[in-house]
Amino acid sequence: MPQNVHFRFPVAFRLSPDLERARTRNLEWVRSHRLATTDEAVARYDSWDMTKLAAYMYPYATGADLDLAADLMGFRFPFDDQFEGPLGNDPARAARICHEMTAVVHDPEALSADASPAARAFADMWRRSIDGMSSAWRSRAAHNWEYYFNAYPNEAIARRRGTPLSRQEYLHLRRGSSGGRTVVDMCERLGGFEVPPGAFHSPELRTMRRIATDVPAFCNDVHSVEKEAARGDVHNLVLVVQNERHCPLPEAIDAVQGLIDDQLDTFERLWTRIPELSDRLGLDADRRTAADRYVETMALWMPGYHQWAVETARYAAHGVIPADEPAYPEALLA
Repeated sequence: MPQNVHFRFPVAFRLSPDLERARTRNLEWVRSHRLATTDEAVARYDSWDMTKLAAYMYPYATGADLDLAADLMGFRFPFDDQFEGPLGNDPARAARICHEMTAVVHDPEALSADASPAARAFADMWRRSIDGMSSAWRSRAAHNWEYYFNAYPNEAIARRRGTPLSRQEYLHLRRGSSGGRTVVDMCERLGGFEVPPGAFHSPELRTMRRIATDVPAFCNDVHSVEKEAARGDVHNLVLVVQNERHCPLPEAIDAVQGLIDDQLDTFERLWTRIPELSDRLGLDADRRTAADRYVETMALWMPGYHQWAVETARYAAHGVIPADEPAYPEALLA
């Protein structure tokens, strides 16, 4: 991972006090859904510390809520790694798999008898996610999961093309496959609130939501660029910028770091306008609190993700897996 990378987050990271209990329970869930069954897979999974990621991203979550957050991470990262290898260069097969996953989004009870471990794990996590949420929240959360799954076959098309991505192409694909929108949706689910529609669709919160989904993805690209460059993967903003500028890698990293800091400055500036927005919308006390909590939870997940990325073994530069091999030792989509 590049050294001396720092970002000006609007708040400091925090950690859920329920981390240690949740770690044991999450590993049980991962094993029970066959996301990690071999010693190699369990060791790889343990080294990432998915529960700590959840505890950093949603520090206000405890008990069943933190369990749900940890299971979300426990599904997402091994699933993502299924596409770092041969499957990530096979658009048609990736599309078939992601079509099946999308069907689960719209009906988590409609699993076939031979559903994959990934589909079964996602269905369980998704059922618990939508429990108690409004139909409006469920609809937009489902849309964001559909976007997430269907970014993978389109990324495979871009890999097969073999030419560098434009920034516009990169952003469209990365905003899907990063899953950032699904993470921000869970801020409401795990925080116990829903943002009123008038505020949710305001220019202020739409911009802040875009920043809150982009910044961790861009930070991830900085953390993982050495490993991804070694594997020949093109889906990384640092590599996109390097291709645009025809510059050395350290210069591209500095440019992306500057872009992230500019976005964080915008987020902080817009935060000061939320009380006025609530006044103009005539929000009552409960809806005003929900809007305020939304901004706070979005602000918290950004440094939380970054702190985990600094600590985890997932982005260690050593031990890069060859591009023609899967990045995760278990086949979760069979």
